[in-house]
Amino acid sequence: MTMNAPSDLGPKYAWWRAAAYEGKFGPIHEGQPELGYFKLRRSGDPVCIELHQPIDPETGELDGDEDIRARVGTAQSAQWRNAEEIWTWVASNPVRHEDYKVAYDTGQWPGDLPNDAMAPAADSFEGLVEQIEIVLTLADAVPEELTDKLQADTAANIKDRLKDLWDALEALRVEEKRPYDEGAKAVQDKFKPELTKASVVRDSLSVRVGRYLGKIREAAMKAAREAAREAGGDEAAEAIVAPVVRVGGASGRKTGVTMVKKGLITDWDKAYMAVREDGKVREAIDKAIQRLVKAGAKPEGVSVTEEASAR
Repeated sequence: MTMNAPSDLGPKYAWWRAAAYEGKFGPIHEGQPELGYFKLRRSGDPVCIELHQPIDPETGELDGDEDIRARVGTAQSAQWRNAEEIWTWVASNPVRHEDYKVAYDTGQWPGDLPNDAMAPAADSFEGLVEQIEIVLTLADAVPEELTDKLQADTAANIKDRLKDLWDALEALRVEEKRPYDEGAKAVQDKFKPELTKASVVRDSLSVRVGRYLGKIREAAMKAAREAAREAGGDEAAEAIVAPVVRVGGASGRKTGVTMVKKGLITDWDKAYMAVREDGKVREAIDKAIQRLVKAGAKPEGVSVTEEASAR
């Protein structure tokens, strides 16, 4: 190779080729661009970083210095930019040459949604619903199982667009609901203090009256059974029905007592065995297990798997 021979371009595209086609990124150094094809962060413009080689057509040798340049934009808008300055804005977004070519020629990347689906979010309920319906129609064409990058790009773009429209519609909902929330809060603030005081005192009195009636009922039962036993023996005593005991009623309804059975757990393991087939118990266990697994634990009796989730 002579001193003026142009550089071999093949090896200079190795970094980009591995990143764009295999997902294997080499080191990224600020101010040291690699040759290849990229997508500019934020604007999404296609970018080609190439090595300019001024070659004499007669000798095939360089008749000037080689330098790295960046072509930014489409065929209709491309501009030359300083490759070193733009490098950090494209290094993490290498693209395949065929995808770059589509974007450079048409202004749209493969998988981009049509313009009517990407219009700025409307500021009315009706407008947002119309836009969402357009995107949902595009989503209907996405297969259940994605088989190539174009399908995956399209699905990801539809997902992101729906997220943007969802955010806009949710913001509109919150704004429209705000007066009602404020009105409801005003009503709550007006009534809740007295309601709370009344319910606290009511519940406290209910407990006290219940305890008193329980004692009266127990005493009445005891007396009735003793009388029945003296008159007819044990069988007669056991047949006695609990008497009705009530208080109050002078100026309102009478208050009676209801005996409610409650269980006090004394052995959690045995208690679990008694209810383990209950659907709600299983649901609660599943939620607890998911919390543990997300935290990195590997509980016994649980098979931990990983599922891909797009974000």
